Amino acid sequence: MSTKFTSVYDSLRTAITGVLTTHRELNNPYILTDDADIMYDKAWTLAIGSAENTRRSQCPYLTIGREFNLILAHKYSAPHRDIASRITAEKAILNYQLDVLKVLEYYTTSDIVKVSYISDNGIEFLGGDRIGYLILQTLISVEYLETI
Repeated sequence: MSTKFTSVYDSLRTAITGVLTTHRELNNPYILTDDADIMYDKAWTLAIGSAENTRRSQCPYLTIGREFNLILAHKYSAPHRDIASRITAEKAILNYQLDVLKVLEYYTTSDIVKVSYISDNGIEFLGGDRIGYLILQTLISVEYLETI
């Protein structure tokens, strides 16, 4: 018996790739500082999180709610005290997040029941003095049906 998780994960990646057409996908969503691909101007990755039984009565299915962490990274190299550039970069990453959420909020397949935005951690900075990345991690929940 095969798992439905594979099709759920692949469907999410396809939907996100369709929205973030100017972004590159990072190799390692679990340790961003170890990812050599973070040299890209705009990047994204999807980390698999915890799951729970949502206990919906859908015989012969088990309904699973799994969390995913969508990570957006944007290169930021504005000089110190360049407030306008920082604000522009912050708005851009938040707009990309919203573009993805708009697509995922109503995204369903034969396996995906519901996709929900849970939270984000706010914009963080990763890097050194001259160049770095604005990072935005967004927690989403995907409820899907698994055949039992």
